[in-house]
Amino acid sequence: MLDLIESKFTITKENLKRLVAEHYRDEQELRERLRQLGWELLYDPNGNVIGIEQVSTMPIYSALFMLAPYVKSGSYIAFMDETHAIFRYYYEDGEMYVQKGSICFNEVQYVVSDILE
Repeated sequence: MLDLIESKFTITKENLKRLVAEHYRDEQELRERLRQLGWELLYDPNGNVIGIEQVSTMPIYSALFMLAPYVKSGSYIAFMDETHAIFRYYYEDGEMYVQKGSICFNEVQYVVSDILE
C-alpha cells in the first residue's frame, strides 16, 4: 500500500467538463467511478478540481493515469510505499510521469551544545 504524502493536483472547470463529456454520462458518474477506484476529487467554490484524496486502503493507481490529459501541467501526487521509498506522479502536457524521490539533508546548521550553554 502507498500513503499519500503530498499533492498539488488541479483540473480546471473547463477540462473537467471535457473529461466528463468524453468519458462519462455526467460528473456524478465520474465521481462514483473514481470513488470505486479509491479516489475522491476535491473542489473549490468555482468548480475547479484543486486536489485528490485517497479514500481506500487499496486504491487503483492506474485511475490517475487516465486523468492525465485533463490535469494542469505542474500538478503532482507524492506517495511513500511500505519500504519508505518516495515517488510521485507528475503531470506535464497531458502526460503522467513517475519520479523517484528521496529525503535529502543539508549541511549542519548549528551544534546543539552551543545553543544549550
